[in-house]
Amino acid sequence: MDIDVLTELRFAFLSEMVSIAEDERQSLESNFRSYCEKHINQDDFVALGVSIEGEIVSCGFLVVDERPASPAFPNGLTGTVLNVYTYPKHQRKGYGEAVMKAIIDESRKRNLSVLTLSATEAGKRLYEKFGFTELDYTEMKLKIRD
Repeated sequence: MDIDVLTELRFAFLSEMVSIAEDERQSLESNFRSYCEKHINQDDFVALGVSIEGEIVSCGFLVVDERPASPAFPNGLTGTVLNVYTYPKHQRKGYGEAVMKAIIDESRKRNLSVLTLSATEAGKRLYEKFGFTELDYTEMKLKIRD
């Protein structure tokens, strides 16, 4: 998939979630492009999408990570789903569902132990439809760097 298209979809998604100042957006876009250039053809980042008449209208990302094995991920292979997004004019047509199915299929091919994601209220029902459940612990973070 074209990095320009991935960038456009990523920032359409992010713009609906948070307000991003123009200078910050330029920096984030540059960093995202660099990430894609480094990872897109590797085994740790997959972009999957739905195309209608040559236009990508929905996409999602799968970030693959290897961790020390544990009861939660017996083979150590985990996946994080990011940025499942469909342009507003194409929503409610099953494209987000198709992207999630493709991500889950790809995760099975890669023998991942578990998939995680952070759900928005808009996406929560879709993820539950695929069997995602809420975790029974509180997600926390520590910001190390701006």
